[in-house]
Amino acid sequence: MGIVETITEGPVGLERCRDLFVSDPIGCNLVATSLSSGRDVQLLLATDVNKVLGAAVRWRDSYTLTPLSGAAAGLLADKLPVSDDLRLMGSPSDTANVAGYWSERVGGAVETVELFRVYRLKALRPPDVAGRIVVLGGENVDLAVEWMMDFGHETGLVVNQETARAQVEGAVSEGRLYGWMDADGLVAQLGCSAERYGVVRIGGVFTPAQQRGHGYASALTSAVSRAQRARPEVDEVTLNLRHQTRARIACTDDWDSNQWPNFWLLRSGRRPRSS
Repeated sequence: MGIVETITEGPVGLERCRDLFVSDPIGCNLVATSLSSGRDVQLLLATDVNKVLGAAVRWRDSYTLTPLSGAAAGLLADKLPVSDDLRLMGSPSDTANVAGYWSERVGGAVETVELFRVYRLKALRPPDVAGRIVVLGGENVDLAVEWMMDFGHETGLVVNQETARAQVEGAVSEGRLYGWMDADGLVAQLGCSAERYGVVRIGGVFTPAQQRGHGYASALTSAVSRAQRARPEVDEVTLNLRHQTRARIACTDDWDSNQWPNFWLLRSGRRPRSS
């Protein structure tokens, strides 16, 4: 039959989902990296006779899915909220299955929008671009917040200033925010996740409009990838990238796109269907 548990402690979630995360470290990476010590989490864990079928972690007004099996889609759909607009992210098949069960509760349709694809590093051919990689520090926070908000507006991942600052300050404090510096200063930035089960994820690749066309994003992505893959605990480096952005980053020829695309599903209904 299966049940859904709600877990609010990151380390507990990591332990309970360990077998699932190990079995698909790339597909589970978005959820696994959100379960860190000291952070408030809400993890919905679908299980059947002590076997984990899948999970969904909440972030702001959205839920991110792990790969699902068995009855997980229906179990999770029954636990998702119906009073406010819901955003759901995961593989096309899993999000469609959960959304289908969930829409039965609200009696409305869902809108599907491709957000980004997950690329897996398969080769490294650093572009010849002037400049150098830097780890961003406290003096870069204000500019990094501005760029993160600009990135959000361009990609549909809109965040307010408070959320952007919290994310930037967290990444800076852990040394996970990088920039590309040329003779005139910073010209690009990206973020890097913590390592989880051998996987590190790169995302938020951004170059201001006036600096584009010089290969800065490609150079920064390549440099960070090279540094991460040199770490003994890292087996795979992945890159979250919109299809439109991919055309601007030359080094994506060195990345395998045969991984799960990510979709946002936006519901239109607001009330559960009456029985």
